[in-house]
Amino acid sequence: MSPVHVEGVGPSAYFGAESTGSAVASVLSADPTEIAVGAIGLVATVVVFAWVRRDASANDVPRARLWPILASGAVALGLYLYLFAPVPMTGVIMTSNTGLVLYGFERELATRDPAPTEPGTLPHAPTSSDESTASNGNPSATTGESSTSNGESSVTDGE
Repeated sequence: MSPVHVEGVGPSAYFGAESTGSAVASVLSADPTEIAVGAIGLVATVVVFAWVRRDASANDVPRARLWPILASGAVALGLYLYLFAPVPMTGVIMTSNTGLVLYGFERELATRDPAPTEPGTLPHAPTSSDESTASNGNPSATTGESSTSNGESSVTDGE
């Protein structure tokens, strides 16, 4: 009994008749721009993997082995979508950036100072009390601050 061939069914219906040939021949017949984008994308994926792995290890980010895979996988998925799927460019850009954005959030949480900052101060800047107590242990010696009887401080102009 011979196999029955139904038109519109099988790999040639989805990928075209030329896809049943050699994969190398299909790559060589591709547009040179697509080949360049694919090569640059593969290099970018490897660079993202190496950079995130090095950075995650250096900054003691939790799950340091997972983040390079996630970040470079998102870049590779964006490259695949750009080359082979008919999706809008905004979707490709969003997909490619997702892994790096998520890693950035995780890195920020890992490197954040555990002590909360005081309102009106920069996170790692010395406070005025640190600077003033450094000289002679007297808080009013360098800043001109004096405390009143009700606990509030007032600043004098040093005269």
